[in-house]
Amino acid sequence: MFFNQIVAGTKKTEYREIFNAYTAQKYLATDMQGTPLCDPKHTVKGRIYHPDEYNDGYFPFVARPYKLMRLSVGPFGDSCMAEITHVTFSVSRQKGNGLVVWQGKYHLGKITNVRRKQK
Repeated sequence: MFFNQIVAGTKKTEYREIFNAYTAQKYLATDMQGTPLCDPKHTVKGRIYHPDEYNDGYFPFVARPYKLMRLSVGPFGDSCMAEITHVTFSVSRQKGNGLVVWQGKYHLGKITNVRRKQK
């Protein structure tokens, strides 16, 4: 259902949670050692931040600069390529003890390479 809305242009965002080291490596910009890059607008230089910190409601890291995202319905279903115009972050859910799960909100532009699975 969401895939068809994206292709039709009625759903303009796609979400990805940052909930562990694997997803942080996948969706956040990193240095040569694989450490997520801090956003200087929302962090203090020299302080170490973790992906599950609330940080007064400001996401402390920089998104990986993806230009395109491949979207699909399962590994063998319909698929397309979506242009990423920009990324914003918000809290997805509370984990307890002041920790949270952040989500990246990928704002979608042009949709190309739509492939429909043969039925």
